Amino acid sequence: QEQHDENEAVVCYDADTGEAKWRFTYPARFQEPTSGAGPRATPTFHDGALYCQGATGTLVALDAATGKERWRADPKADSGAKLPDWAFSGSPAVWNDVVIAAGGGPTGRLVGYDRATGKKLWTGGSGKAAYSSPQVVEVAGTPMALIFDAGGLAAFDPATGAELWTHTWPEGGQEIKCIQPNRVGPNSFLIGMGYGGGSRKLTVTKSGDKWEVKEDWRSTRLKPKFNDVAVKDGFVYGLDEGVLTCVEVKTGKPRWKDGRYGYGQLVLAGDHLVVLSDEGFAAVVA
Repeated sequence: QEQHDENEAVVCYDADTGEAKWRFTYPARFQEPTSGAGPRATPTFHDGALYCQGATGTLVALDAATGKERWRADPKADSGAKLPDWAFSGSPAVWNDVVIAAGGGPTGRLVGYDRATGKKLWTGGSGKAAYSSPQVVEVAGTPMALIFDAGGLAAFDPATGAELWTHTWPEGGQEIKCIQPNRVGPNSFLIGMGYGGGSRKLTVTKSGDKWEVKEDWRSTRLKPKFNDVAVKDGFVYGLDEGVLTCVEVKTGKPRWKDGRYGYGQLVLAGDHLVVLSDEGFAAVVA
């Protein structure tokens, strides 16, 4: 997803040559001084189609082979949302025949659309948008669509949009949530943010027809701002305001902290972490 002057674009490139195979554009432009112009998300590919949400909120479905538009929707309008300060930044999720996009308005934290036609199927909850992507998981045999937004972490039935449970995290105006909820157990999730927010481990259980969320721990020793964390063998690795940090999944206690990489990214590769710093250098870390 790119910005082409006054148009947002989805572009397909040949991986071997770099040649553009096709371009799809539509009129839209978001720009602010700190982070520049253009879309913030990446296309979601599913069953021969691309689902792409641009910075201003527009959701398009394209044929992946040709770039031809299948349908277009407006989750911002459908949820009554205001444009977030740094624009819509999440990629849509796909569950069965439903495309799920972040709304972030008084009439929908999430919005579900028919995958074939783009018809709005449901809106779920009420809240303010942040910058992470919806994701669908299954807990105790129940599918649920998660969104980590300004109000915290919430789960919805992906078929109907009914709210299943929520964990509130708006304390101190900490509304800038960027990373994905990371599953660290069959029914446990790790969430985190920068700006002094820290991390929290949550466990979700069901009692009768009611879901309950327990906070296992919270810590300010891991504050992932833009970058997702990596989990392996009971440990969580992430950039704590730019410094590489390891904490225990079970307790949240720090194990080590070393190396300044800024607000970059990291991925797990076997027994190593590959870290890309925000200054452009890459490092392999044991």
